[in-house]
Amino acid sequence: MNTQLTNQELINLWTSQNQPKKENKQLHFEGKSLYNSKNVELARFIDNETIFISYACPNNYSSKIVNSISEKNMEMFYVKSFTEHQENIDYYKTIIDKELEDIIWAEVNSYSDIVIYLGQLDRYIEKMKIIDTELNKWIRSIKNCAGRHTQAQCY
Repeated sequence: MNTQLTNQELINLWTSQNQPKKENKQLHFEGKSLYNSKNVELARFIDNETIFISYACPNNYSSKIVNSISEKNMEMFYVKSFTEHQENIDYYKTIIDKELEDIIWAEVNSYSDIVIYLGQLDRYIEKMKIIDTELNKWIRSIKNCAGRHTQAQCY
């Protein structure tokens, strides 16, 4: 009897990187990349301990990936591109700017999402060994902005 793998089982096989390829009706993987049934790449191993997950990856799949890697001491990043670092940095900066703008105009004093995204961006530039003085300066300015409620004070 040939039973179909569930999505979680297939993702678990992919994150173990013990098989070159496998598929079910909704997902398949080949080597370092995981695809949906329309052959759109959803996630990719960057090295043995780092996975990029496409920002366009549906939550039901990305949550299964996160569940699978949580016990394997791997790191993951949501990215816009699997190959273009500047595009990913710009993506994080846009998210952080939007969150900051929402806080400023709503006069809310909650920076928890910004802190999470800044942490992801910090880990991303460290992991990818990106040296960018202006980016580091921008990150510091956003971190120093905590608790301020005007755009002029934050930029």
